[in-house]
This record gives sequence, structure tokens and C-alpha cells, in this order.
Amino acid sequence: SNPTFVDAPLVIVVIAALLLQRRSYSRITESDQSTWRSVAAVRPIPRALLALPEVRWSLRAGRCALAAAAILLPLMLTDSQTYLASIIVIYAIIGLSLLVLTGWTGQISLGQFGIAGLGGAVACDLYSRHGWDFFAALAVAVLVGAVVALVIGIPALRMQGPFLAVTTLAFGICASVYLLSPNYLTWLVTTSSSRPPIFGSTSLLSSDTDIYYFCLVGFFLCLMAVRSLRRSRIGRSLIATRDNEVAARATALNTTRQKLTAFLISGAIAGFAGALFVVQQQGVNNGSFTADIDIAMFTMVVIGGLGSLPGVVVGAFAVWAATY
Repeated sequence: SNPTFVDAPLVIVVIAALLLQRRSYSRITESDQSTWRSVAAVRPIPRALLALPEVRWSLRAGRCALAAAAILLPLMLTDSQTYLASIIVIYAIIGLSLLVLTGWTGQISLGQFGIAGLGGAVACDLYSRHGWDFFAALAVAVLVGAVVALVIGIPALRMQGPFLAVTTLAFGICASVYLLSPNYLTWLVTTSSSRPPIFGSTSLLSSDTDIYYFCLVGFFLCLMAVRSLRRSRIGRSLIATRDNEVAARATALNTTRQKLTAFLISGAIAGFAGALFVVQQQGVNNGSFTADIDIAMFTMVVIGGLGSLPGVVVGAFAVWAATY
């Protein structure tokens, strides 16, 4: 009689059904799996050009201009526009998590905002009801996001492509109608809460401008972390797993571990974004975590470019600025 109780266990049914599937691979099917080669990564500037003074100074000037624009943006916007800008920054952080999972590893996720919602709900419950320090609650939110993403990604070890998309979409619906609904999990979902003190002060997050700068710092930290990850051995292993999993296994690369690592990292970033989101929203509103937003999140990364870090920012601005 209640459709919510149908949607909630649906994700369990989908995951169980996919795990019970039997794989039957041949050389043809294995060779057809490498469909991510068309995702062109943004090539770095050649060293010969990078050595030119005009190129170096142009890059520095461009970065300084972007940083100055981001810092001075609230001075040119109204309070409502600044409020919207902080939401776009949070969405861009979730876009970074999708970049790691989809752009670099080739695993499609349509439930990333649901993961962020669970991480944010846990953080909000800890600092508003139990009096935790915000940064301790933030660490727990990151851990919750990583664990939830890992559980959802288990079918990816056996199935790929549309099957994983169905699993994550089912989770996104389940999170929206049940897990993040105040009508059911009242012990977890806090619909209204005051903003937590930061470094013992309640005045640091008192305005929309403060929230914008707080989210901007969080985005910068995530951007630097993801940028460093891409240049590391783990980042190169993720790309190799995406481009040709069979060849990666032939070089003794544990592709299963790489996929699990991608899910953990992307879930952790999503949980971090969810904690910022509940602070910005002053509570958990399950209407903010609907499945259509998950699909828009994925569209955002596709528009910006699946393999591009700057593309995440461009995609977030293009999709959400036009939406609002």
C-alpha cells in the first residue's frame, strides 16, 4: 500500500540479482569492453612550450585571475546569488568524485548525490544532536561515504556499464524516498539544525558569504587532492584499468583493487561534499536528494569532460547556473 516500501528494498533486489549473474567471456567480449579509449584526456603543455617565459607567465596570470574572481565573487552578487554560488561549488566537489569514478575508472554512477546525502545526514546528526566537533563529524561523513560507495560498487566487480548504472540509480531512489526521509529514519535525519561552530566560534558561518568561502576552501582542498591523485601511481593505474582492463591484468595490475580504490575515494569525496551541503542547507531536506539531481550530476561531468579537472567546474556552472 505504500510505494516507499517498494522502492526501498529495490536496491537490495537489484544488487542481489546482479551478483548472482554468471559471467561468460570470450576474446570478442573482452576486447569490446575497452570503450573508454574515446575519452580524451586533456594533454599537458609540451615541455618545450612550457619553458618559454610568456607561456609560464600566461599560466600564472590565468590562475591568479581565476582565484581572484572566485574570491571576489560574493562582492558582486546578492545574498541569494551567493547562496546559489555555494551550492554550485558543492556540486562541483561531487563532480570531482564522479571524475575519479567515471572519468578515470570507467564505472558509471547515478547515485552519487545519495551517497553525499547519507554522509551529510550522519555529520548533521553528530554535530547537532550529539554535540560533536564539526571536523570530527566531517571525518565520519567521509568514512560513511567511502563505505557506502564500496557496498554499492561491489557488483562492479562482476558487472559493468549499464548494469552498474541500474544499481546506483536504484540506490539513489532508495536514498531519496526512504533513507533520507524524516518520516522513516527519524533517528538519523535532522531536518533543521543550526550551523556548527568552527574553531569554537559560531560567527564564522553566520552569513551566505561565509558559507561560500567555507565551501570554496573545501573545493580547493579536494581539487588539489584529486590533482595529486591523477599524477600518482594510483591515478595511472585507474586510467589503465579504464582503458584496457585485460591488458592491465596482463601486466600484473590488480584491477579489482583499483576499482575498489576508485569507489572508496569517490565515496569519501561525496561524503565530504554532503557534510558541507547540510551545513549550507542547515539540515537534511530529502527533497534535495532526488534521483533527477543524480542524473543531472552525471550530465554535469559529461558536459565538462569526463577526463578533465577544469571541465568539472565548467560543467557545474553550465548545468546548475542554467537550472536555477
